[in-house]
Amino acid sequence: MMLTNRKNILIITIFLFVLSYPVYLHATIATRLVSGRVLDKKTGEPIRNAIVYPGTGDDESRRRTTDIKGEFKIPVYCTGVLNVYKKGYLHSGKFMDLSTDNINFELEKVPIQQITLKGKIIEQIVAKGTYSENHYLKIEISPEVKMFIFDKIGYNRLSDREKWIGKKVRIEGYKGMGTAGWQWDHVEGIYIEHIKLLP
Repeated sequence: MMLTNRKNILIITIFLFVLSYPVYLHATIATRLVSGRVLDKKTGEPIRNAIVYPGTGDDESRRRTTDIKGEFKIPVYCTGVLNVYKKGYLHSGKFMDLSTDNINFELEKVPIQQITLKGKIIEQIVAKGTYSENHYLKIEISPEVKMFIFDKIGYNRLSDREKWIGKKVRIEGYKGMGTAGWQWDHVEGIYIEHIKLLP
C-alpha cells in the first residue's frame, strides 16, 4: 500500500511539473532584453520615435520607441522576428534566436502622401468557410473605390473594430504599403492617424 501511495505521489508530482514548466519557461524567457539602434540608411543619423515591436505588434504593451539617439531596449519572448517602423520609412524586420541580445536597423526613407478620406468602414471576407478565409478591413469611398486601412505600424486592423464596421467615418492619414490577411500580403492602403465617426 505504501509503495502504491508513493507511486501515485510521484506521478502527480511529475504531472504538476509538466504543467508548470511551460509557464516557468515562458516567464524566464520573457525577461530577456534585446537592445539596438535604428539609423537612417542614407545619412546614418539616428531615428527618434521609431516603433520597435516583436511579431505582429498586436500587444501594444510590448512595443517600444527609440530615444533621441535612436536606441531601444525591448523584452522579447523566445525566438522570432523583431520589427521596426517609422512614418516615412520602409518597414524592417530581423530574426532573433535565443542568443540575440543586440540588433541594429538601417531604415530606407520613402516619400509619403498625406490624405483625408470620407467613407464607410467595411469588412470583406474572402474564401469564407475555407482554410484560406481572410477578413479585410477597408474604407469604402464609393461602390467602385475601396482602400485597405492600417494601424500605425501597418497592419490591417482597428482597435474596437465593432465600433467602426458599417459606420461612416472621416480618416486622416497617409498612403503606404502595409500587411493584410493571415498570409501577410503586402498591399497599398491608408495609415490611420485620426479617425472620426460621422453622423
